[in-house]
Amino acid sequence: MRRFIIISLLLTIVAIAQTPIAIIDFEGKEISQSEASALTDRLRNELINNGHYKVVERDMMEEILQEQGFQQSGCTSNECIVEVGRLIGVEKIVGGSISKVGNLYSVSARIVSVETGEVLKAVSYDHGGKLSDLLKTGMKDVALELVGQKRVKVPSVAIIPLNNKGEKVDDFYAWGISADLISDVSGAGLIRVASLRQIEELGDIPIEEIARKLFVRYVATGTLWKIENVFQLSLELYDTKESKVIWSDRWQEEWENLPSIKGKLAENILNTLNVTTTQEVAKAPTINTEAYEFYLKGKYRYEKRENMEDTEIARGLFRKAIELDDNLIAAKNLLGGTYSETGDYDKAMEIYTFVLKQADESGDKSGIGDALNNIGIIYDQKGDYDKALDYYTRSLDIAEELGDKRGIGKSLNNIGIIYRVKGDYDKALDYYTRSLAIKEELGDKSGMGASLNNIGLIYDQKGDYDKALDYYTRSLDIAEELGDKRVMIENLTSIEKIYFDKGDYTKSIQMNEKAIELHPDYAAAYSRMGYAYELQGNLTKAIKYYQKAIELNPENAFFYDNMGNAYYDLGERTKAEKYYQKAIELKPDLPETIFNQALTTEGKNRRFMEIRLYKEAARLGHQGAQDWLKKNGYDW
Repeated sequence: MRRFIIISLLLTIVAIAQTPIAIIDFEGKEISQSEASALTDRLRNELINNGHYKVVERDMMEEILQEQGFQQSGCTSNECIVEVGRLIGVEKIVGGSISKVGNLYSVSARIVSVETGEVLKAVSYDHGGKLSDLLKTGMKDVALELVGQKRVKVPSVAIIPLNNKGEKVDDFYAWGISADLISDVSGAGLIRVASLRQIEELGDIPIEEIARKLFVRYVATGTLWKIENVFQLSLELYDTKESKVIWSDRWQEEWENLPSIKGKLAENILNTLNVTTTQEVAKAPTINTEAYEFYLKGKYRYEKRENMEDTEIARGLFRKAIELDDNLIAAKNLLGGTYSETGDYDKAMEIYTFVLKQADESGDKSGIGDALNNIGIIYDQKGDYDKALDYYTRSLDIAEELGDKRGIGKSLNNIGIIYRVKGDYDKALDYYTRSLAIKEELGDKSGMGASLNNIGLIYDQKGDYDKALDYYTRSLDIAEELGDKRVMIENLTSIEKIYFDKGDYTKSIQMNEKAIELHPDYAAAYSRMGYAYELQGNLTKAIKYYQKAIELNPENAFFYDNMGNAYYDLGERTKAEKYYQKAIELKPDLPETIFNQALTTEGKNRRFMEIRLYKEAARLGHQGAQDWLKKNGYDW
């Protein structure tokens, strides 16, 4: 009866879908079956994300096959695959093999009609490189080919800030124009542009090295030289794959034309790379050259700020730009940002609200989107998540209308964060997954890593540790590929906590060791290692690592508390009491620590201190302390 209900439910589900399909485990040739299964799972996920088919989940498929006494392992012939499809109740089924010859992996996949046994679509895909790369990117290509699609080749470019060949005081021209150029081209449509931060972190290195480190094909470089009231400009776009310049120009602009320079550069880059856009990238942000100059000065001063005085100077420059041209929305958005950054949310909200109204009246869609997103951030910071969600959603609508892929991905991620904070994990997962799809489409590895980590966090919070580990590990792989130590440490920490929560203390220790290799002064990792060793019963090693954590961060109360626990378990109560006392000095509101210190005083003829400590712990809500006091006839 149970089997009939399951099969009926499955048939109902797939009948609703336009095209129901199942995927049977691919055969592994010169690779392990577990590797072949992992690659099959990735193909299944990619087909689910593609949305072309209604794909049967692995668990449901295996449950039905097991109840029918059917084993899918070794099922590679068309006849066997068709039989599986009939048992599951689908119209089409995917099967195939993954083989390795030398350093080449070859995927053979086919869609078979369950009714006729006919091969409806056959795909052969070759991958030279690592198996992990086949998993991360190759199976997506296989999925696309199975549904008759091809991965869209998205142009990728690094726009190196213009080199100022003039006086040092003119640096703000080159830097400010370049920063706006990167922003405008990034949001123009289907194009991936390296961020200014990524570029500046690389320093002065050869173009080919820039392209390799930033995973871009094209690199734009140029110069700006202000001679009296004339700008001498040059720009070239270099194709690192073909090792040739595909576009270049040298020209000059009068000072009055300063606001139009950025738009001309953006238009030339997008046209050369055949990127279509619905936005008016060539439109100057203002016709008031003096206002634009103040805006560029403020932008440069704020970006390079070292103290609050620099922030105030930048604000003054923005205000001067706005006085000269009240329609210079970019200056107003940056001015609002200076207040948001310093926590003056009311002032920032006042500015952003006015910008939204002004942009709406003028029909400036890009300005509307930026203002909506900025207001959403303010509400997010203030904890008003419903309003933040409303503004983020409206910002997403604008980004979709403009075809701003980068903005779409950012808004989807922001909405996912709100749903996660609100505890609606299913909706958070939906938005994070959609954000990941956009970043994969753009080939934005850094963004992909962040989205994978966010998805891992959702599964972690839902208690699905295996899926959390999968996404955290995929995020870690990308961070390693990018050489981003900070993100690698974050991922290792997340993975370590999963193993710890699962009770696998050996792997927990291994993850902490890897994190410490990257960051030798990572005090928390030493403490976590100590805790894992303590739970394994190795108190000597636990104390060793707790001591190292204390040496690195002597102001962390929890490190002393951990050390106190280890000594208490060793029976060395005097040492335990000393560390508990230090922890309480640093953080007086630790009921568990106070309770533990009370335990160390038992039997030491210090009844008054013992009772006082129990009462302190009880007042802080410690149930054990309250029970002890009740049992011994004391109030608190």
